[in-house]
Amino acid sequence: MRRPEYFSLFDYTAIEAHLAKMAEKGWLLERMGPFFWSYRRIEPQKLRFHVSYFPNASRFDPEPTPALTEYSELAAHTGWQRCAALEFVQIFYTAEEAPMPMETDPVLRLASVREAFVRSALPLDACVLLVCALMLDMLGALSGLTAFFAAAVSVLCIVYYALELTVYGLWFLRASRLAGAGEFMPSPCHSGVLRVFQGPALALTAAYAVGWAVCGAGVQRLALPLAVLAAPALFQGTDSLRERLKRNALPRRQNRAAVLAASTILFAALGAVMKLFQI
Repeated sequence: MRRPEYFSLFDYTAIEAHLAKMAEKGWLLERMGPFFWSYRRIEPQKLRFHVSYFPNASRFDPEPTPALTEYSELAAHTGWQRCAALEFVQIFYTAEEAPMPMETDPVLRLASVREAFVRSALPLDACVLLVCALMLDMLGALSGLTAFFAAAVSVLCIVYYALELTVYGLWFLRASRLAGAGEFMPSPCHSGVLRVFQGPALALTAAYAVGWAVCGAGVQRLALPLAVLAAPALFQGTDSLRERLKRNALPRRQNRAAVLAASTILFAALGAVMKLFQI
């Protein structure tokens, strides 16, 4: 089964609880993607899950890397099995009722979360905020439905990523104090709040495409909404290329270069089509 999942990758408490509920329904996580997670059918059972963070891991690394192999083997000796991963996020599970904890030092645990956040989510969030701010600054050059769509989605994205950064910052300060006292702190469990903004953003995109189709006529009118909807498909295509090269054990640098080249060609072609229709 493949279904969309929208969790902040640093909301490990919510992820672990969600996967435990899915296991009770007879589904075990098998693969994680940016937008969709894949599950395989199992006998309904109570499983415990643990989310670990490897800041140096990359989505372009051929698997398994030596460090991750060693970590997985150590985890297996204590009853934990690795079931899925997405870049720096590694998911383990066990059927034992009282398993040996995978991580016993809250300071080291918090340090791995912080480093993973700084190396991945922080640059991405900053770039999205910058792009949205630039989009709002360019609204004067747009008009009608396009201006409304750009403004609405930009505001939603700004609120979404600003909220994520704020929640993470406040949580990290409190978690640091507890870690210094030798205590673990659950993640902020804010993924449900963030989903409130994801739904309207997707609905606005669909409404924008329908609006152009209804209010306009001809290929030129339909080209922009089709281009908007084509972007996720192109992203999924390049991600599939990355996965194929990864399975073929292509080194990280070559994989990244190949995906970058493919992305550049595809989005240049999309830009050429938009220019052809004077969008």
